[in-house]
Formats: sequence, C-alpha cells, structure tokens
Amino acid sequence: MYYLGLYWEFIKIRFKTMVEYRTETLVMGIGEILGYLAKFIVIAIMVSKFQTMGGWNAYEIILLYAFNLLSYAVSNMFLYRTCNNLAGQIRTGELDSVITKPTNPFLYLCSSGFMYGYWAHISLSLFLICFCFIKLGIVFTASKIVLLIFVILGGALIQGALNLITTVPAFWLVKSHAIRKIPWAAYDFIKYPITIYHKAVQFLLIFVVPYAFISFFPLQYFLGKNDFSFFHPAFQFLTPVVGIVLFFLAYRFWLCGLKHYNSSGS
Repeated sequence: MYYLGLYWEFIKIRFKTMVEYRTETLVMGIGEILGYLAKFIVIAIMVSKFQTMGGWNAYEIILLYAFNLLSYAVSNMFLYRTCNNLAGQIRTGELDSVITKPTNPFLYLCSSGFMYGYWAHISLSLFLICFCFIKLGIVFTASKIVLLIFVILGGALIQGALNLITTVPAFWLVKSHAIRKIPWAAYDFIKYPITIYHKAVQFLLIFVVPYAFISFFPLQYFLGKNDFSFFHPAFQFLTPVVGIVLFFLAYRFWLCGLKHYNSSGS
C-alpha cells in the first residue's frame, strides 16, 4: 500500500503542473477537442451520404470512434510517455536511475510520466457517447453502466497492451519506432463496422490485433446488433477478459525485456 500511495503522489504532482499552467492546458485541450470534433463531423457527413454503412447509421459509427478515442485516452494517460520515451532512456542510460529505485520500474514510469493532457479526449468522447446514446434512444440500466465502465477499461488495456508489446523490442533493438507503428496500420479499420471488410481482415482485427473488442463487439450489445458474421455472439462480453489477458502478457514481455537490459554505462 505504501508504494501505491507513492505512485499516486507522482500523479498528483502531474495534476499540480496542470493547475499551475492551466491556461496552456486549456488552450491545448480546446485545440485537441476541435481537431477530433472535425474528424467526427467528417465521418458523420460521409456516412449520412450513404444513410448507413454495413447497417450502421451515422450516430452508431460515431459511437465506434468515440469508444476508440476514450479507451485510447485512458490508456495513453499512463503509457504514452512510458512507451514513447523508453528507447531514448535505454540509449542515454536514464533507465538505470529508474531500475535502481526501490519501486516497480513499470509502475514508476507510468505514474511519473502521467499525462493530464488527455482530459480533452476524454471529455469529448464522453460527451459524444452520451449524445449518441440519447439520439439513438438507448436506455441504460445499472448493469449496463457497470458493463460500459468495464468495456472502457478493457479497451484501454487492449490499446495499452499493443502499445507496450511493440515498445519492448527497444530493449534489444534500441531504435524500434518502426515496430511501434505496426498496430496503427490496423487502427483505421475500427473506425467502421468490421463486417464491411473481407473475412481475412475481420480475422486479423479479432484474433491477431484484437481492436474489434475495443468498440465493435461491445457496441453490438448496447445497440442490439446481430451482424455476427463468422464470430460468436459471446464476443460482445469479452472485452474486459481480452484486455486483462493481453495486458498481462504484455507486462510479462516487458519484464522479459527488462531482464535482458544492458546498461549503457553513461
């Protein structure tokens, strides 16, 4: 419990920085909101031209994007700096000062590198999720709200795990930015219902890079969809499980990389 309190202190320090530079934080946040809002508007206009896309209307597709954005923001609040800075910390030897501390190196990096700037992404995505559900007439019960929370957390774990898995090779390769881009090659596919793609692409998004569990499968349940193609209806409820399992594997991979870390000596 002592160490958890210590990690929380790091996060509070990051929040104090946000308050100290509140004007800059607000301006940057508004810029992020306007940028993503423009993307949502473009998607809405494009889908409205066709009325539906794969049986999903504009509000439903905006929900797909909003779910992705929310889980992405929750994940990156803790993992963006951790993953983005790792290669540089290995090259310069800065990682030495982290692993010699009497704390869990991974948790230390996540908490000390906490990024408050993602408040804008979270605010916009939550607003759009509520707006779209209201427009679609979706009524939420207590059980659905609980499931929604677990889905968002599960989606964040999936995004974080894929980010972490492609970051760990830096322990061996030092420069691994190209590898980190691999999952993003499939990311644009989940802005739309995966049923509009060839079955090979669907298989990739379910079993190889499981982005479909972030938004598509859970929204099938919340929206009452039944376009299951070749996959099982139970997939609608597996997002938290997939997230936990995948992140556990990613963390074990991280530990494996850390075990093979050789100090630069600087």
